[in-house]
This record gives sequence, C-alpha cells and structure tokens, in this order.
Amino acid sequence: MESEQSPGEMIRNLNDPDIRRDVLLFFVTPSIALVLIFLFPQSEQILEYKARSPTVLGIVGSNLAHRSVSHISNNIVGYWILGGAGYLLMRQSKSAHIYRYTFIAYLLVLPFFASWTILEIFADRPEVISRFESVGFSQTVGAVTGFLAIAIAYYHAEIVNGNKQLPISLGLFSLGFFVAFYNLGVLNNSIRLLAGVGIITLLYMAYRLKESVDALGSPPIVFLLGSAILYLYGLQLLFPPSAPAGIYGHMAGYVWGYLLPIAGIVGVEGYREARNRLSTQTSSADK
Repeated sequence: MESEQSPGEMIRNLNDPDIRRDVLLFFVTPSIALVLIFLFPQSEQILEYKARSPTVLGIVGSNLAHRSVSHISNNIVGYWILGGAGYLLMRQSKSAHIYRYTFIAYLLVLPFFASWTILEIFADRPEVISRFESVGFSQTVGAVTGFLAIAIAYYHAEIVNGNKQLPISLGLFSLGFFVAFYNLGVLNNSIRLLAGVGIITLLYMAYRLKESVDALGSPPIVFLLGSAILYLYGLQLLFPPSAPAGIYGHMAGYVWGYLLPIAGIVGVEGYREARNRLSTQTSSADK
C-alpha cells in the first residue's frame, strides 16, 4: 500500500518499512556496490566498454566502474537526487512498483540497448567507434532523468485527477530531447518541433493545474515545480554545451531510460484491457 504522506514527511519518516526497504535496495546497496568496485584495483580497465570490440562484461560492467573519486561521487549524488525525485513522485502517485521494476531493467537490459544505439549512431564513423571507450554510472543517471519525465507526468495526473500520463510524459521527454540536442549544437526543424511539443505540454499542464483550484499553492504544486526544474537541470548536467562525443552514452541512457518503462507500462495496460475485455465477453456469453 502506497504512502499518503507529503513528500517532505515521507523523506523524514524513514520508519515506514516500505521506504526503508526501497532506499536500502535501490539506493544504498547500489551505492555501496559502486564504491566497492571502484576500490577494486584496475576495475575501470577490466570493465571498460569498448565500442570497437564490445563484450557482455564491458556492456554491463562498464556502468558500474569509475575512473576517479569525483567521477563516482558525482554519479552517486546525481543518482540519489534525480532517481530519488522519480521514486518519490511515483510513490506519491501510488506507482512506486514501476520504479522498482524499471531500476532492475536499467541494470540488466538498458546497457545492451545503449550499446546498440552507440554503434548505430556512429556506424558510418569508424574513427569514432575505434576510440569510443567509457565507464561510469552516468548512463543510469541519464536513464533516471528520462524516467523523471514519466514520474512528473504521473504526479501531475495524481494532483489534477487526470489520466494523460503517457502523452504528458512524451511531451516532457520531447522537451528534454530539444535541450540535449540544442546543447550539443544540433538545431533543425525536427528539433524545433520537439521544443514546440514540449512547450505545448507545459502549457497544458499549467492549464490543468489552474483548473484544480484546491491544488494551487499547496505542497504538491511546489514539489511538482521543483521536480520539473530538477529535470531540466539534470538535462543541463548530462548534456553540457560543446560536449564530447562520449556524451552520446548519456543520450542513450536518457532515451532508453524513458522508452523501456513506457514500453512496459503500455504492455501491461494493454494486457489488462485485453483480459478485462475477454472476461466481459465470457460473462456475457454465460448469460
């Protein structure tokens, strides 16, 4: 059963067994694992991902290794802040289970999609493939940033009593895509269209909030606005202006961090609708 506490109360009240379990499993344990791997001698060389000769160990393990103290500390802090915001939003939306399943997919499934994406992006640039090497949990940080678009949409629907989670999340994701490509120096009509979709989404969200008079000025609005600002700030950190080609690893994390949970959500909802339809038809036939 999901908590009905405000986000601030939920953060302070760690006596809630569900919160303690989730924090331990999805935040504390991964952080400890990252530190232990970092302390293991030459772990970054052993687990490094090399696009010119990818291996399963490199694809999965590179996400867990780091090159320096600042590298690992930035990624852990970024994950706790961005991932924590996504978790709290989903918990307040009575959907924390989606974050739990998604995090497991980020560790075991997303790295393979991300590797495929990198190879496709630079398929016609062998000189980049030959040099492309990476390690770091920033791929997962990018993924939870993509997930934050979903979490914000779910929390917005919870506040306004709406059901437009998927379209709103897609609009926020599109806005994030625009910010990323703009910072990377790519700007064309397609990218401008993404910006337009994102702006229309923000306007729609504001309109629905204005309709929900009871919510205006309340703590949920503050938390929603703060999460939206955090989302945009996270994008600035992931895709700084004039970023090197390696930043496309962050892009792959961001894209699949959004697409994987969306595919799961759509699949589960489609299955439930089909099952309910079949149950209704069976009941009608029995009558």
